[in-house]
This record gives sequence, structure tokens and C-alpha cells, in this order.
Amino acid sequence: MNDLPTLSEEEIQEWTDSRSFSRGESYYEDGAIANPRTQGMQLLGDCRGSAPAPYRVTVMLGEDGIAAASCSCPVGGGCKHCVALLLTWLYEPESFVTQEMTQKRLADRSREELVALIEQMISHYPDLADLLEMPIAGVSAPSSGLDPAVIRRQVSNAMDNAGYDDWRGGYSDPSTQLYAIAQQGDRYLAAGEWANAVVVYVALAEEVMGSYEDIYDEEGEIVTVIDSCAEGIGLCLAEETDPALRGEIIQALFDIYHWDLTQGGIGGGDNAHSALLEQTDSDEKAAVAELVEAAFTAPKTASASDWRTKHLGGFLIQLRADTLSDEEYLRLCRETGRTEDLVQRLLALGRSAEAADTTRQAEANETVTLSKLIYAAGHTALAEKLLQEQVGRANDRNILSQLIEWTLARDAAPEALALALRLFGQSKHLAAYRQVWEIAGLAGRWTEVQADLLGGLEKEGNFPLLTEIYVDEKRVDDALAALKRIGESGRRHFYYQPASLSLSVARLAEESRPHAAIELYRAEAERSIGGRNRSTYAVAASYLQRVKVVYEQLGERARWEAFIAQIRQENKRLPALQDELSKARL
Repeated sequence: MNDLPTLSEEEIQEWTDSRSFSRGESYYEDGAIANPRTQGMQLLGDCRGSAPAPYRVTVMLGEDGIAAASCSCPVGGGCKHCVALLLTWLYEPESFVTQEMTQKRLADRSREELVALIEQMISHYPDLADLLEMPIAGVSAPSSGLDPAVIRRQVSNAMDNAGYDDWRGGYSDPSTQLYAIAQQGDRYLAAGEWANAVVVYVALAEEVMGSYEDIYDEEGEIVTVIDSCAEGIGLCLAEETDPALRGEIIQALFDIYHWDLTQGGIGGGDNAHSALLEQTDSDEKAAVAELVEAAFTAPKTASASDWRTKHLGGFLIQLRADTLSDEEYLRLCRETGRTEDLVQRLLALGRSAEAADTTRQAEANETVTLSKLIYAAGHTALAEKLLQEQVGRANDRNILSQLIEWTLARDAAPEALALALRLFGQSKHLAAYRQVWEIAGLAGRWTEVQADLLGGLEKEGNFPLLTEIYVDEKRVDDALAALKRIGESGRRHFYYQPASLSLSVARLAEESRPHAAIELYRAEAERSIGGRNRSTYAVAASYLQRVKVVYEQLGERARWEAFIAQIRQENKRLPALQDELSKARL
């Protein structure tokens, strides 16, 4: 143990991310690490986590500190469980038992002892018997082939153990066992046994994909298992030269990619997509393209709203990038609803009129994006015209915002002001008011425009927005008056947040209208006290602290003491509130 390097908390923090460190610190403080031990330069331990069984944690130390780490949790290393083990080593090194390295301990056993030991292990963990049917990576004869049924059985056992565990009171997550199976493929991969590695990855991925609908995967850990299998398969494809095996690998990668699409693109096919593009030659890309074409379940005139069709079309374009003619490219874009790609290619070919027609026929939510492509290609007047034609459609606000930007770019402030006023009429909020203020100033019309806007808001009773505007313009008396009229109007405003607006006015009033500020803070404090829980009491205490500050600025210490004494007396039956007030030194 004395040969192992010492660590500091700062080194552990630098090694991991802040979230993992914070959570690992909590695990350490809760005593989650069991059976801590050292083997050579390794720290080992079991960490109780969210899964019923503890996670197995290993950290390799080196001369410069932490060299590597692994964990049986889905993260696999650098996780909160590793942090908990490292903190245990930092603060409780005496709790670690020194053990000889496993290889040496096994080497010291006789053949008979090893056989007996394996029999004991299998009697305790019957699933280990499957390992006897698997060739040992880097040790067994190169011709030893792995039976995929062995892997499928292991995956099936892992999936059968998943579900709600009444005895342990939680959900049993199979991802840890599935990662352990995937690691068997990693060992074959490291030994250069591509065929066996492929067997592990493909069997694992296929079994999990086939059962995915029955799995609880809120955190996406099972999807990550599938994507890691695709990564391993892709690495095998990069090394494998046998044409027949390469064909099987390509099919497996496409199956993963297509499965992910059918699930809505949840991240399980990212590595498969990359491998099919980066690790295939031209003939193989052509074969993959045929698989993509066969995967279209809708006619080739599929709607542009068909997300899956768009993605398949994009993949087909990528696969045939070197062979597609311009007209074939345009046809494919039209057939699969890839409107942005279509407009970009039309513009590159100098066919701006067709690009404009395509934009006019596009979905309403695509209009701005497509018009921006036309604008960026130098057809600024055409782009503006296209958006002006669309004013009044479903995404009118986005259209107006873009038109305002382009109109200002050509110094047409009066035209931009008309658009900004229209936008304010649709979206009455402070940001829209500020935009009108800025543009009206450029047009030299702010005084008259401001009077119209404020008068209109008052007429319609929009006192919340008036209050926001007056706070923004630091008009204290107007803000106080508008705030008061919110309650008097009796109207409900879904966007109005009473506390935040009252507090904004109170902050503004502290200097010139201090007693008005005090009353606002007191009202919000009483509202928070009415919440009747410790968190709302803490909020109330923060408001009362502002009251104290204002009274102290006025030099009215006696009035503050009378004020807080009254608050305490009125709420003497709320011990939790009294405690929060004491913690806030009130």
C-alpha cells in the first residue's frame, strides 16, 4: 500500500466532471464503498448504487496519479462510483486490504484447485457456465469459433432479470450485465479476432433490439449499449478483409441504423450510420444504398413531413454522393422531402426561380429557413418578396422578425417600424416593445409611437406589461400605479408573475419611495409564509432581509425592530418560520 501514490481532492476533481464528483462525494459520505482493497497499482471496491447489485469499481494508479478507471455501471469509468472509491482511498486508506494480483493468485494454484474453484463459482453463479463454451480471446486456437447462441442466452438471462424488484424496492436495470457481455466482444476485438467480436456485438444488439419495447429505459442506457455494439462492429469492419464476413457486418450495421430510425432516432444508430459511410468502398456503398431503397415503406412521393423518409433520403444522398447527377440529386430530394437540400442545389445551379417556387410550396415552418438560403445566395430582394408573400401564415412572428432584420439591413427604418408594430400587436411583451423603441428612434418617431403604445395598453387593461415597461424605463411612480391597477382590474394575465413583478417594482422604489418598497416586500413575504413549508419560509426571510436593508438605509432601526417583532408575533405558531428567520439573522 505504501508504494501507491497519494492523491488530493483537487486531483480527483480535475480527473472527473463536477457533477460526478459531487455525486461521488455523497456516495462516499453515505459509506457506499464496500470491500475496498488494493492489487498492485489498482484500487478495487464494490459501490452500492441504484442497481440492486453493487457496481464493481477498479481504478489504476500510476506515477502521475490516476491512470485509468473502470466500473460495471453503464458509464463505465470516471463515474461517481469511481469518485467514491478514490475519496475512500484519500481519507480512509487504512480500510483497504492488500491483495496479490489475481493472475498471480491463480498461477499459484494447482490444476485441481483451479478446476474445483471454477466448479464452486459456477455453483454460486450458474450463468458462468456459458463462459466454458466460449473461446478465450488471445488464448484459444485461432480457428475456435463462437456460437452466437451462447451470447443470445446470456442476453436473454440479463433481460429476464430486468423489471421491478419487490424485494429490493426498485427497478432492476439489465444494462450493467449487457455491458459486461459487450466487453467480451471488446476482448476479442483487442485480440484481433474480428469474427468472434462480431458474433458478440451482433447477437447482443439483435437480442436487445428485439426486446426493447418491453424494457424500461428512461435514462437511455440500453440504447447506449446498442450504439456501443455498433461502434465495435464498425471497428471490426475497418479491419476485416473477408468479403463474405464484411457483407454480414454491413447488414448488421444497417439493421441497427434502421431500427434506430423506426424508434424515432433515439441515438442507437449513430455509430452504425458513421461506419456505413466511412468504412465501406464504392461497391459496398452501392449495396447499402439498395438496402436503404428497400427500407422505404411509403411511396417515393412520400410527404415532406415524413421524418423517417427524410432521413433515409439524406442517407441515400450521402451514399451516392459521387455518382448522382444533378437531376438525380434533385429528384431524390423531391421524393424524400429534403427541401433544404433541394433549394441549396437549385441555387448552386443558378436556378433561383425554381428555388423560389419550391419555397412557396414548402411547409409553413420551412419558409424562413428556405428564404434565408436564398438571401445568403445573394438574391436578397427575392428572399424578402417570398417572406412578404407569406405574412399572415402560421409562423407569422418568425416571418416578421426576419423581415425586420433584412429591412433594417437596407436602412429602411420606416418600413421596419411598420413591421415591428405589427409584430408587437401579435406578441405584446417587453422585448417587442424595446424593438419598437429602437426602430422608432431610427425613424425619428419614438415620441408619438410611445404615446400610442402606452395608451393602447392602458385602454386594453394590460397593466402587467405597463408595469414591466415602467420598471424598465425606471419610472417609479408610474410603475407603482400600474402595479396597483393590476389587482384593481380583476383581469387574469397568464404571463403575469405577481411576485417577480412586485419585487422588480420594490427594487426600483427602494431609493426614492422606500416605504412603498417596504409594503411590497411585506406583502410578498406574507404570501410566501402562506405557502406553509420551509422552502417558502426561506423565501419570505429573503424578502424581509430587503425590508431590513431599506429601514437601515433610512436610519429607522426602531421601526425595523417593531416591524420584525410584529411578523414574529403574528406567526408565533410556525416554528419552522421562526427558525428560518433566525437563520437569516432577522
